[in-house]
Amino acid sequence: MADHKIDVNGVEWLLRFSRLRGKARGWCHYDKKKILVHNRLSGEERLEVVIHELLHAFFPDLAEESVTNAAEGIAKVLWQIGVRC
Repeated sequence: MADHKIDVNGVEWLLRFSRLRGKARGWCHYDKKKILVHNRLSGEERLEVVIHELLHAFFPDLAEESVTNAAEGIAKVLWQIGVRC
């Protein structure tokens, strides 16, 4: 999948689907303005990880537990209404 240039709070970021090492499903590199999502993810899990990493980008001070809970809930609702990525 191609790289995507996205806007996060008025700043251009790179969203890339690529192979990640270890058990990581995604990474938000705040200093580099880059989000990486494992390219082998699919379905609702992929949507949840994209949302999770975007939440880190938009709200870098938000606690991990809050990011995880919000991403899971948002992904579930968006999946129910037909949003796919």
